[in-house]
Amino acid sequence: RKDVLIMYTLSAFSTNLSNVVAGNAIPFNTIASQQGKACCGSGNNFTAGSTTVQLQSGVYKVHVNANVLGTVAGLFTLQLTNNNVNVGGAVASATTAVGSTANIGFDTIIVVPRSCKCVSNNANLQVLVPTTSVSATLSNVNITVQKIC
Repeated sequence: RKDVLIMYTLSAFSTNLSNVVAGNAIPFNTIASQQGKACCGSGNNFTAGSTTVQLQSGVYKVHVNANVLGTVAGLFTLQLTNNNVNVGGAVASATTAVGSTANIGFDTIIVVPRSCKCVSNNANLQVLVPTTSVSATLSNVNITVQKIC
């Protein structure tokens, strides 16, 4: 077995996000770990409290999970977007009742082509609550990004 060299990793989370409403991006208020330089805005670092993870060229594995507490009965959804476009298959939903809990999550691969002088191919990832979702409280929400090549 060959060991995989992880060139960049980010793990960030938020706890107790009350009344997360449709149409908003999730802020990740705490950085659990961050290693390497391959992305993430000014100075190649993700900033705690940001809603956007910026990625430069490469292939990345992205994992998102959340513990959802229903504040309104209905379908609660999280959707990953890249440059304001939904990432196919990177969505998770749960039907909640008031006071009920659910765990949702997804994994996906994001490929960011190399940029050139005339084209910027940077990715700007956000975890959104789509406008069709009900509101909820997130007792814990986490994003992990690993550059795999």
